[in-house]
Amino acid sequence: MGETKPKSKSEKLIPEAIVLAAGEGSRLGKLTKRKPKALLRVAGMPLLGRILHGLKEAGVQDVILYVVSAYEHSFLQGFSTCLI
Repeated sequence: MGETKPKSKSEKLIPEAIVLAAGEGSRLGKLTKRKPKALLRVAGMPLLGRILHGLKEAGVQDVILYVVSAYEHSFLQGFSTCLI
């Protein structure tokens, strides 16, 4: 991807980020029975979408999405495909 220039001399670029989207979300009970917690909606948008949007706004160009289980991977792979 192309380089983004800082808006000011004091602003530093963060070229990439790691997002931890792992875990069963067992403390969330019924909310995570059918989908991973990263895809639960908060004010109408999936939590992961909010995180990725914020990273994009901050100038992050590459994101590594860390998941543990095949269950989470299958859901999140479909979600990330929608973002590309």
